Amino acid sequence: MSEVMIAAGDSWGALTQGLTGSYSGIQDQENGPLMLSRGLGLFAHGIIDQHFDRKARFGRLIVATEKHQADFPLGFGIDEDAALVYDAKSGDVQAIGYGAVTLVDVSQAVRSDNPHGYQIDNVRISILQGGDKYHVSSRQFSAQPDKLATVGSEYLNIAKPVVSGVFSRNTRLKDMLTFDLVDNKGTIEVVSYLMQSEGPGFTLRFSQDEHTQGYWQYLDGLKDNGSAFNVKLSITPSHFSITELKP
Repeated sequence: MSEVMIAAGDSWGALTQGLTGSYSGIQDQENGPLMLSRGLGLFAHGIIDQHFDRKARFGRLIVATEKHQADFPLGFGIDEDAALVYDAKSGDVQAIGYGAVTLVDVSQAVRSDNPHGYQIDNVRISILQGGDKYHVSSRQFSAQPDKLATVGSEYLNIAKPVVSGVFSRNTRLKDMLTFDLVDNKGTIEVVSYLMQSEGPGFTLRFSQDEHTQGYWQYLDGLKDNGSAFNVKLSITPSHFSITELKP
C-alpha cells in the first residue's frame, strides 16, 4: 500500500544487520536483514507493516522509517484482527477491530553512531485501538469518545513490571504500553531487552513524559481496549552475559 514496501526481514536482523538487496526465498520474510522494495504508493503518509505485534515487527519498522526519515518518518504497524481505515477527505487514520494499529514516529528521533550496534533516541510509539484516530495533517490523536483517560487515574501500581520474555505480565507491545506503562502509576518507564542468548543485544526503554496520553475502555463486553499516545522509546546496544547457576 505504501510507496516504501517492507519485503523481508525481522526486527533482530534489521537492528543487527541493517538492509539487504537480496532475497533468496520465503524464509527471508521471517528472518534476517531488512529488505525494502517499491510498493503501490496508494497510502502516501508513511510506511505500512502487517502481522505487526504477533511477530514483533516494530524493530524493523523503526529501522525502515529511520532510513526514510526525511520523506516517510511515520510507520503504521497493523495487527491481525485489526484494520487501518484512511479517510482521504478528512485526513484521518482510524484503527478498528480488536487488534491495534501501532504508529511509529521518527520525525524527531536521533540516530547515534555506536560501534556496538544500532542506537536511536526519541522515537515516539503510539497504540491506537477500538476507534482511535490520528489526524495526519495536524499530527494529533483523538481517543474513541467512550474511553477513559488513564494518565493521572491509573488502575495499576506496580513499580517494576516484568516486561521481558515469556513470563512477562504482558508479552505483546500493545498490552505492555497500555497496561504496564500508561495505566500504571507505579512507574514512568518499562524496560525490555532484545537478545539471542549470550552476547550483543539491545535495551529498549519505553517512557512517558508530558506528551504521553493513555486511555482505556471495555470493548465487546469484558475485553480490555487501551490506547497509548506518544510513548518515548530509546534503543541502546547492550551486551548480555548468562551465569550458569550450580547447586
